[in-house]
Amino acid sequence: MARRSPTNARYQKYQEPPGKTRKSAAAAKPSRKATASASSAPKSKTSRVPVDPPTQEFKQLRKRWWILLLASVILVAASWGMRSFDHPGMALGVQFALGSMKLSYAGFLSAVLLGLAYACIFYAFYLDFSKMRPMRQAYSEEMRSADKPAKPSKKDSSKA
Repeated sequence: MARRSPTNARYQKYQEPPGKTRKSAAAAKPSRKATASASSAPKSKTSRVPVDPPTQEFKQLRKRWWILLLASVILVAASWGMRSFDHPGMALGVQFALGSMKLSYAGFLSAVLLGLAYACIFYAFYLDFSKMRPMRQAYSEEMRSADKPAKPSKKDSSKA
């Protein structure tokens, strides 16, 4: 392919600042009016359905869920703290033989605390998915059905 003309402005670098300025803001405006579907007309506000049911059972489950998550964070922090005592010269440096692995008392306690933290997290997930979520979904459906007016079924309309 042949080389382009060196006098073309496209190939003259560093001669003048790149780009152009507009003379007015009118050139940036659309040339025709936007249609009704594309306009930014305010949409009707739909009522939001509260998600959490106000029952005592749900409140107790939610409180237990938060306690489990907080306990898991505390147990992980304690597990990290126990790792700092895992030095051979420390008083807690008693060795346990677990199979072929030797673990100090602090290391063993740290692993147990971490296991308890995981158990708290898994139990919190169990509470959320198996107990709380069905309660939330049932409450949400109940609220949605209370908001909508009753529609006549197809069987009723065919008889008339």
